[in-house]
Amino acid sequence: MISIAVSTLGCPKNIVDSENMMGRLKLDGFHITDQPDEADVVVLNTCGFISQAVEESVNVILDYIEFKKEKKIILAVVGCLVERYKDELADKIKDVDIWLGIAEMNNIGDKIKTFFPQTKFVSKYKGKQWDTKLTPSHFAYIKVADGCSNRCSFCVIPSIKGNYKSRDMGDIVDDVSKCVLNGVKEICLVAQDVSGYGHDLNPSLSLVGLLKRLETIDGLKWIRLMYMYPDKITDYLLDYMALSKKICRYMDVPFQHFSTNILKSMRRKETEQSIYELVNKIRKKIPGIFLRTSLIVGYPGETREDFQKLLDGMDKLKFERLGAFIYSDEEGTAAMELPDKVSDDTAYSRYDKVMKLQQKISLNINRKLKNKTLPVMIDHIENDGIYIGRTQFDAPQIDNSVIITSSGGNNYLPGDFVNVCITSAGEYDIEGMIKQ
Repeated sequence: MISIAVSTLGCPKNIVDSENMMGRLKLDGFHITDQPDEADVVVLNTCGFISQAVEESVNVILDYIEFKKEKKIILAVVGCLVERYKDELADKIKDVDIWLGIAEMNNIGDKIKTFFPQTKFVSKYKGKQWDTKLTPSHFAYIKVADGCSNRCSFCVIPSIKGNYKSRDMGDIVDDVSKCVLNGVKEICLVAQDVSGYGHDLNPSLSLVGLLKRLETIDGLKWIRLMYMYPDKITDYLLDYMALSKKICRYMDVPFQHFSTNILKSMRRKETEQSIYELVNKIRKKIPGIFLRTSLIVGYPGETREDFQKLLDGMDKLKFERLGAFIYSDEEGTAAMELPDKVSDDTAYSRYDKVMKLQQKISLNINRKLKNKTLPVMIDHIENDGIYIGRTQFDAPQIDNSVIITSSGGNNYLPGDFVNVCITSAGEYDIEGMIKQ
């Protein structure tokens, strides 16, 4: 049987795409391995969202080309990077056997089979669905939509993936149900804009309607909402979240900036005032919620005054979780044509200031957790027996961890829930002991 190893770069949405692709390959009659050394074919699912991601993807492609020369494998490169630069890549990098953009990824099995004409493949479809996971057994990412209909000036996603397309609600519920039957305790709903789910369907549906169905699934403990576009966060959604026993007290809302001038240039719908009002509303309706946001520094035309508004916003709103990116020109975006570029030195200096401020904010927030007892999900066990887990306030593979220094002599597995008394706090991770 022909063996295939899949490597994934980029965001959780790419992980979902790779899981679906691997499942289809299994049903096509291939063997999936997590060991490239044992594979006949390596498939690299790339990211092409920003310049740093493009550079990383190209470097990994070149690494796999060297691996190919040694192991004599078939190398397939798929995904976002290929969707953006397929012709250019194929012209410059000759040693890749298969290039497939996003729209072509469903056909990867047929493409690979052409390299093995003497092999008989036994299809395993006959009504079956794929069930391959790349994440640990206790949590999973579920994509509720693809594409994006917003046209932010700095973003290439609409040109790569097209307009926003919600998935069928029944299909999502089926996917989640199947995951839970296989031991998943936490579902992270992902899309370019989870809050926009269902608006494009006919008849129109809502995210709350989906959440109501997911909450009825026995065995599902946590539902996490990620990538929420601000203008679609409704009072109805917030009121529902406030009453829910399964939806995590956590929202990921990428605001990008707090200066109204920069937001307008970014083609965002928010203003400095509307962001302040929304954050205050969220915190009022859902007491104790932890908010994550993302910010861009060094955007064209960002003045000292604009940047100070960004710092002021951080200081006043005090996001529990925050990530920052340095702006980069992306081919085909409106922002690339803007004048008044910010120098690299200035952009990096501003990035450092943002992260240092967030470290102080995060440390103060974490210190307030000391002596509190919090439910924690075990993620994994270190070689020295130390348990690493997360609260509901932290997304897997992205946010902070809880380091459990004493388990009380009990043995736990990933996915188990324990009550942990927090004993110490750092800028990001916190430590605690299991409370019996």
